[in-house]
Amino acid sequence: IGLEKALYIRGGMQGTGNYMENIIWEKKMVLKKLDNEIKYKDLRYTLFNHYYRSGITRNEKEVNAYRKIMSSDLCSQESKALSYNAKSDFYFVNGLYYYAVKDFKNSFIYYQKLVTLIESHPERLHEQPEMFKYITALSNYHIASYLSKNYEECVSIIKKIRMLVLIPSTKMQVLTFELSYLNELAFYNNTGQYDKGVRLIKDIEAGMQLYKGKISSRAVIVFYFNYACIYFGTGDYSRSLYWLNTILNNPSLKEADADIYGFSHIISLIVHFELENIDVLEYMVKSAYRFLHKRNRIYKFENSLLSFIRTKLVKADTEQELIASFKGLKTELEEIIKDTFEKRTLEYFDFISWLESKIENRPFAEIVREKAKTIS
Repeated sequence: IGLEKALYIRGGMQGTGNYMENIIWEKKMVLKKLDNEIKYKDLRYTLFNHYYRSGITRNEKEVNAYRKIMSSDLCSQESKALSYNAKSDFYFVNGLYYYAVKDFKNSFIYYQKLVTLIESHPERLHEQPEMFKYITALSNYHIASYLSKNYEECVSIIKKIRMLVLIPSTKMQVLTFELSYLNELAFYNNTGQYDKGVRLIKDIEAGMQLYKGKISSRAVIVFYFNYACIYFGTGDYSRSLYWLNTILNNPSLKEADADIYGFSHIISLIVHFELENIDVLEYMVKSAYRFLHKRNRIYKFENSLLSFIRTKLVKADTEQELIASFKGLKTELEEIIKDTFEKRTLEYFDFISWLESKIENRPFAEIVREKAKTIS
């Protein structure tokens, strides 16, 4: 536009000014769109940085902090986004916001819109930043899919991500490896398909060797945590404990994801119980309390569970007493998770299904699969 205007002036072009007015109008529109993009980019950075520090909400105060960010007029309607980049940020921001406040159905809708938008402009995928955006959008779309029970989408999304491993960029290959396998493993874990998860771990370990030193610390701790849960689901408690200890004995992983590190403490207590290592539970409960208290992560659910282990689980003398204690804890936890903030705990490990497996003397995996309504 600048060059065209200069030529217009230097060439002494004649006219009433309509041509010049069009150039000025076009310039204003370009500047308006650019300003709009910058505002959406700032909003995306603000929300993502808050999510990185705070994670998914556990109380009304945390929800209000997200709402304050989303109170921007930019979030009010899609038409406010004036360009492709602004629109993609609008979808991302809404997808992340609804995920953070645990409205997974709306999160699914916005991540689906983001993926559709990117796929409608395949010419942009030749640019590495755009490919990065596409891979992460697919990953977020997959997470929202299984959390909102849209299981039919999950397999096709994983296939899409894994096909991108052919990109001639090590950085993109590592990202594709991390996100495709993390999502698939988490899907098997959440739907009780633990045998498939065990088979997948072998492929993951091969990839971990291939990309050794390039996998992010956060991906490492999430992989190890899912390994532990997968082996727990198959009843291989020794291997489950091995991976939990791998997390707990690595201080650098504590900073990679404090929530997963904290839940590793709690789940290791249950694994020790399954292995009949009752003598270590009292000390380990204290250790878990110390870590969660230091991180301000002792909520009602965690407190109730740790209190049960410390006061009842280790002191039950008969099978009848133990079953009665499990029933009492289940009733207590079911009341607690009526609060949607407290229900988040079940996204890490299905403690309720574990209690049901002990009360009903049924396999844990069977109960998880029934609840997920999927076929192993």
